[in-house]
Amino acid sequence: MAKKLATVYFLCLLSLFIITHFGEAAQCTPESDPKYLCTARCNGTSFDLSKAFDFPMKITEPTARGGTGNTYWYTWDPCHIVKCPGYPAGTDIAVCQSANFFYNCGRNSKSIWLLSDRLQPQENFPNWQVEYTFGIDWRITIFNFTIDHTVEEPTVKFISEDPELQYNFEVRGKCIGQESFDCKQYYESRNKLKDKN
Repeated sequence: MAKKLATVYFLCLLSLFIITHFGEAAQCTPESDPKYLCTARCNGTSFDLSKAFDFPMKITEPTARGGTGNTYWYTWDPCHIVKCPGYPAGTDIAVCQSANFFYNCGRNSKSIWLLSDRLQPQENFPNWQVEYTFGIDWRITIFNFTIDHTVEEPTVKFISEDPELQYNFEVRGKCIGQESFDCKQYYESRNKLKDKN
C-alpha cells in the first residue's frame, strides 16, 4: 500500500513539474525548403538567424578539457550543411565538434525550434531555443536564445556539456534573428555593412 501511494505521489509531482516547466512552450515550424534551414515560424512570429549572424561560426570552449589540455571547439551553421572532417561531403550536420576526433553533434534537417514564454525577458517578445540531435551517437546540441537589449552585438558562447553528450550554448543580444519592428533597422544596417565588405 505504501509503495502504491509513493508511486501515485511521484507521478503527481512529475505531472506538476511537466505542466509548470513545459506547459507554456510552443513548438515552431522550421521552413521545409532546404534553402531556408535557419528560419522558422511560430505563433505568428518568424525567425531568421541569417539576419543576425555570419555562418559558419566557430565557437571555442573557454577552458581546456581533461589531462590532455585540449580545447574543444564547434562549427555551427544552421543555414547550410557544415563540413565536418571524417564525414562524407553532404552529410546532414548543423554542429561539428572538434575534440580528440570530429563528431556530428546535431543534424540541420531535424532541428526543433521551441518558443518559451516562461523565460520572457521583456513584455513583447519571448526567448526561444533550437535543438539539433544526432541519434546514432546520442548527441544533442541546444542553443538558448535570450533577448537582451543591453547587448548591441549578438554573442554566442559555450555554456556546458551537461548531461554527457548534451552541448549547451547561449545566444544573447538585442537582435538575434527574431522578426520585430525594433530589429528591422539593425538588420538592414548590418546587411549594408556586409555588402560593402
